[in-house]
Amino acid sequence: MDMNIDGSAYPRWNEKLVLNFPTHSKSITVEVQCKTSSGVRTIGTATASDFVGGYVPEGCMLFLSYRLRDHKGERNGIINISVRMKVHEMYACASSTMWSHSQMGFPADRN
Repeated sequence: MDMNIDGSAYPRWNEKLVLNFPTHSKSITVEVQCKTSSGVRTIGTATASDFVGGYVPEGCMLFLSYRLRDHKGERNGIINISVRMKVHEMYACASSTMWSHSQMGFPADRN
């Protein structure tokens, strides 16, 4: 991922991640970090769960915003992600309801 070297208030990553997502999973946790002179600091985390449970049809793009919370639980920004369910190529001819063989792409973007 590209670093936000200019220190702007609205960093943008535009990265695509493809993850195997087990059907029993309830959510994913998104963690935003920054480099400091003393190491890496967590800006905040967000639990994303709006797309689990088989409710998102294959190929449908969702645009979601989540509140980031710091280690004290205080609000510390918002992260916007988009999610698209994708059937594994091996199962592309099978029913799109086979969620146990699905993947997700997560382009991180501030929109």
